[in-house]
Amino acid sequence: MSLHRVSSMSSYEHVRGSSPARGEHRKMSFNPVGTWVPPAAKEEPVGAYEVSKAKRIAGIVFGYAALKPVLIEEGVYSESCATEYRIKGETCYEQEIRAIFLFYRLIYTASGRAFTPQKFFLVYLVVPIFIFIVQCSLMPKNSYKTVGELVKHAQNPANDIDATDQDVEDEDQLVHIREERRAHRQEVVSEVTSLLGRKGEQGDKQQQQEARKKQISGVWGALHGYSAVQQIKSPWFILITLFTVVQMTRINFFVATIRPQYEYLLQSHESAVRVNNFFDVALPLGGVASIPFIGLILDNTSTPFVLSTLVVLATVIGILGVIPSIGAAYTNILLFVLYRPFYYTAVSDYAAKVFGFHTFGKVYGLIICLAGLLNFSQSALDALMHKQFKGDPVLVNILLLLVALLVGLILVGYVYRKSRSMARENLEEEAEEATENFFPNGNG
Repeated sequence: MSLHRVSSMSSYEHVRGSSPARGEHRKMSFNPVGTWVPPAAKEEPVGAYEVSKAKRIAGIVFGYAALKPVLIEEGVYSESCATEYRIKGETCYEQEIRAIFLFYRLIYTASGRAFTPQKFFLVYLVVPIFIFIVQCSLMPKNSYKTVGELVKHAQNPANDIDATDQDVEDEDQLVHIREERRAHRQEVVSEVTSLLGRKGEQGDKQQQQEARKKQISGVWGALHGYSAVQQIKSPWFILITLFTVVQMTRINFFVATIRPQYEYLLQSHESAVRVNNFFDVALPLGGVASIPFIGLILDNTSTPFVLSTLVVLATVIGILGVIPSIGAAYTNILLFVLYRPFYYTAVSDYAAKVFGFHTFGKVYGLIICLAGLLNFSQSALDALMHKQFKGDPVLVNILLLLVALLVGLILVGYVYRKSRSMARENLEEEAEEATENFFPNGNG
């Protein structure tokens, strides 16, 4: 599960640059005689505040990371193994690489192995059915609009005119309808302004808090206002993508192979099972427990510091992961379950602060997409560990550790230098503004 964290007031961000690619989107037409389709009725934008709380609190998150032990006990893909493996009750490489999943095993064990995978997936069908029914019956028909879209729509007088006006024959009635639309626009602006807290001391306090967070980050607005293509070509994007690819691969590889890794390191099947059981419980609990602390760290520390912390923690976890000790194993798991949500949230926080909200979906989505595609390399890592190194995970983990450390150091160094240069630029701009205000006519 990943936590996507972005700051508020997305449409009022400071623009550090401009791009010729920015502008209004126009729909191209290749019809030389125009369109014969009558104009569609306008859809009124819907803000989240206009939807009831019961409808907005919808977002069921279902997840599990490893059904693997259950599937192995059920004999799934055991036909891929030689006879001697099946007799001993052991798994082979061919079986290992086909069942990579986590959490359901607790229910499976508690039910005395009665809650089989077939029953689990049958029950799980309730989820998409429930989502479909709720979407059709309770959820709003139109998607939510951002603050910027709401304000832009509400401030445009052209929205007082609609294609359906031609059906109104009475001129006085038409004037009345358009007056109602204008009043609704003004009401939307008033509600948005009120919700943003722009009035009174509360609004001033909120603005001061947001300004403080932006200043602390050190990188806020680095590429705001640039097109998605320009952002994707920048080192800001390339380095964070490489870092995300490596770290996501490490995380998923560890989750999928934790038991065979510790079976080799501890040379004990029973010890590996205990470590695996501890991991099954600690992973979801660690995610829940770390959420409030993650917010405090991201709001009160700079982005270079956050990235440095990620690199240090990832290095420590990598070192603990190759130590053949039960104490190191439990310490490794504790750090891992705290690091995992912190890492995912920090990446989305970085994307929001550096790239901005206008292109957030495209840029952050591409980062995760590329990381997911390149995670197919996990099969190669499985083959390397099971075949080339005979089940020894140490060399694979050291390789991932070194690559992650190298990419992480480059990323931290680049972001740190850029944050320093941005700080100097801001000071110079403030000095120029102060000079202009003190000498408005340019005379000493």
